[in-house]
Amino acid sequence: MPSNQTFAAGGPPPIGAQKANLDPVTRKIIEEFGYQEVGHLRAIITAVGGIPRPLYDLRYVGTIPYLATYSSRALVASLLGVESGQDAVIRTLLYEKADEKVMPL
Repeated sequence: MPSNQTFAAGGPPPIGAQKANLDPVTRKIIEEFGYQEVGHLRAIITAVGGIPRPLYDLRYVGTIPYLATYSSRALVASLLGVESGQDAVIRTLLYEKADEKVMPL
């Protein structure tokens, strides 16, 4: 997925991550989630001009001070609906794999 540095909005650069070894179905689902997150960032930038990216995550934790207007609160409320759906998909996948043994890295 392409990266757009303007999404950081003055926040710190990412510190990196490791790519998980996922099965094809899970990888596709996570890829789709990534595209949804890019859409969320574009919606935030369009609606309220963006917010500085937190160092620890691209999600909304720590952004409460930026939610001063009705439009920004309404935007985040609508995005949380999508996040809830993503969480339901992840929980379903995890329950399906609950009895699988995970090999150490």
